[in-house]
Amino acid sequence: MRFLSFFLILMIASIAYGQNQDVYQINVKSLVVHSKSNSDSKVIGRLNKGDAFIILSAKDDWHEIKFGGKTGYILGPSLNQSEFWTKRASSKEVTTKMICEDFTEQYDQKLNNYLQVNAGADRDLVIKLIKHSSSNDDCIRSIYVEAGGEVKIRNIPEGKYYVKVAYGNNWKIDTINGICYGKFDSNAIYEKGADLFDFNIVKTEKGHQVPSYQLTLEIITNNPEGKVVENQISEEEFNN
Repeated sequence: MRFLSFFLILMIASIAYGQNQDVYQINVKSLVVHSKSNSDSKVIGRLNKGDAFIILSAKDDWHEIKFGGKTGYILGPSLNQSEFWTKRASSKEVTTKMICEDFTEQYDQKLNNYLQVNAGADRDLVIKLIKHSSSNDDCIRSIYVEAGGEVKIRNIPEGKYYVKVAYGNNWKIDTINGICYGKFDSNAIYEKGADLFDFNIVKTEKGHQVPSYQLTLEIITNNPEGKVVENQISEEEFNN
């Protein structure tokens, strides 16, 4: 079955502006990501054209980056960097996979909150963060989390949210009748989370409590009850 746990993290503070890191995307066919800032170090990944990342630091021609919940190093020139990567026009969650973006992303840069998603070791995840309302439930963010990785969804507007989760391997997206459609080609399971995450600010005598959450998602295949996930949905329901 799915193993899910989450922790509520309350930070007592006045409302402050969260960090807003610039997000870049690759312009060349591909770049190799190393574990250290030298060409002989272990290759831990590859960024392909259109993939996104954050630059953490730079020294000479090496750049320390964050991508898909990991940290590594890419080699790029000190000059003419625009041939290799450019800044995205708007902030996106960092991922090394393409996800459907047929919705309006919503941020509140004044709120330094987050939902941290930890993926199990066997399958990748695609998470949709959906705002719960009485009239219409809207997806405000979508991220890809590689198996064994973690990603934080930051600067979430106030409100109550739930998640839709896709578990699997070999993620693909397609356009069907003009609509973006994503799915895993193998080991695919889709689920609607039963938990509501309340990101409303709580006023206290000392200021404000800004809620954040940590969510762990993992498939346990040897469950004696025979259930894989608690609230399984279809591939079509995940995409709608």
